[in-house]
Amino acid sequence: MLLKQHYASTIIIGVLLLFFSIYALSYNLSLQRFDYNRWVGYPEQRALMVNDFLQEHNLVGLTPAEVMDLLGASDSANRADDDDDTVVYDLGALRRMDYKTEKLFIYLNERGYVKSYEIVTR
Repeated sequence: MLLKQHYASTIIIGVLLLFFSIYALSYNLSLQRFDYNRWVGYPEQRALMVNDFLQEHNLVGLTPAEVMDLLGASDSANRADDDDDTVVYDLGALRRMDYKTEKLFIYLNERGYVKSYEIVTR
């Protein structure tokens, strides 16, 4: 009798742990999906979403206005070295263990179109 109760409780605990693990994994994946409202409203979460965004969107060849339609206003205005050929989005430090901040730098060519972009750690 005691053996059956032990076996049943072990199965129940195992099933609960399995459901909790699946929930935690799906929640984590949902945080990594790009969402415009979260990108604009919660800039500290940008680091979690940037890879999904860059996989879905090719920025090369876009105008700054088209980039702004996709990502909202840039953080370039907050920079001291106001460079007209670079658009910058602060990604925060959520992905890094050393708490260095990351930024998405979008470089424009002489005609004003995106020529390249990179994530820079500072």
